[in-house]
Amino acid sequence: MEEMEEAYDLLANSRSRAIIEYFQHHDGAVKVSVLARTIAAEENDVTVDDVSGYQQKIVYNSLVQRQLPRLERQQIIRYNDAQKKIRPTPKTEEVAQYLRIRSAPQHSWEIYYLLAGVFCSFIILASSINFINPALLNGMELNGLIVSVFLIISVFNTYDSWMI
Repeated sequence: MEEMEEAYDLLANSRSRAIIEYFQHHDGAVKVSVLARTIAAEENDVTVDDVSGYQQKIVYNSLVQRQLPRLERQQIIRYNDAQKKIRPTPKTEEVAQYLRIRSAPQHSWEIYYLLAGVFCSFIILASSINFINPALLNGMELNGLIVSVFLIISVFNTYDSWMI
């Protein structure tokens, strides 16, 4: 449990997460300047080529002064200050597991509930204007249908949230 809390604490910082994510897509060592430029591009929503020197410098200083020392103390990365290079460690992948859990895509359940509401409203309206044969769907059956639709969506929503 303590290990998990430690990992989440390190992942609370977006730049620390970006460093770990970088190594999920790139092998071997990377220069701090390259990593800073990549992170600055992400933060400023521009391409790597469009990152200004100022934007890169802000990220670079933050990495060197704060994120890299913290990640190295926890042995998540190896930082060679003389070469200004960062290497992943076996622990990088361990921490990345928590990152994948945290950023796992979730369904947009609001859409499902909205569609269910529209569907049920249509059924109620169609029933009230006798568009649907009343012999096919009486009041209790209509109520049962509506409750069932929302119950099924709620069950899947709960299951989805437990799987994350």
